[in-house]
Amino acid sequence: PIHILHSDKQWTIDTAMHVAARLGVPERTAQTSYPINTDDPVAPFLAEISSAFTNHTGDIMMCGHVDYLLRTASMLVCGDEKRKVIEFKPGNGTTACLEGSGSQWAVTFLWRDDHAAG
Repeated sequence: PIHILHSDKQWTIDTAMHVAARLGVPERTAQTSYPINTDDPVAPFLAEISSAFTNHTGDIMMCGHVDYLLRTASMLVCGDEKRKVIEFKPGNGTTACLEGSGSQWAVTFLWRDDHAAG
């Protein structure tokens, strides 16, 4: 990813730093310039995703708050942030990968930490 974004909350910072270190790109973490808490609007993040796609700069990863990420995925996939298109298991790190552009987005995979436990 070109950016591994996070909020100002320490656990999202820690997660972003850990992921970036594992991917070998520790310099690519950044705090969002907009709030990404539970009830915050997802429009700024959607605009950032659109800009990255339009400018062909690359993928964006977000280490964030569950409800915010669920609503973002819903807006991308079906245009309605109130319709859940993915679900995260409480208490476990979950990775969701969405691919697409414009109004054509799909969930390509979900991965939880407990999947690796076998």
